Amino acid sequence: MEPEFIREQVKNVWRVLCSNEALIQERNLIIEGAFVGPDFVVNQASVLYDAVTDSVNLKANHAREHQFVIMRPEFLSQQGNALKAAIDDSARLQDTSKTTHTGLSSLTDTFILGMVNNLRDVMNDNSTVALQYRLRPNVVRVLRRSWQFSSLDIDACV
Repeated sequence: MEPEFIREQVKNVWRVLCSNEALIQERNLIIEGAFVGPDFVVNQASVLYDAVTDSVNLKANHAREHQFVIMRPEFLSQQGNALKAAIDDSARLQDTSKTTHTGLSSLTDTFILGMVNNLRDVMNDNSTVALQYRLRPNVVRVLRRSWQFSSLDIDACV
């Protein structure tokens, strides 16, 4: 699998989550049983995208031989599952007869912890590569002191 494809998959997850958040806000929907708010999920997806972008750039420019976390089949599978969950939630949110929704998969603790674990693994991997290849910290965007999430347009969510 190509690193660019994987990055686009992560970006697609972000886009659907962002769309879901916008729909929840726009229609003032009540979400029962949510582990966190949709904005938190969108932010985590945005940071994951930035970290994956760092992996793609590190692989292309510095560490071609390194087996990055993002290149593992289980990472791509997890992103596929996240995309499916977000799309399923989007379909459920389209029901205009409801103002209260329960059981949105992308707002459960399992979904959030999966995303946070992926983020941790990717960022640890990027840090390891940066240390191993003795790269300056600013080569990894999320390690820069001035970094603010995200390179994605957060304002597009609202």
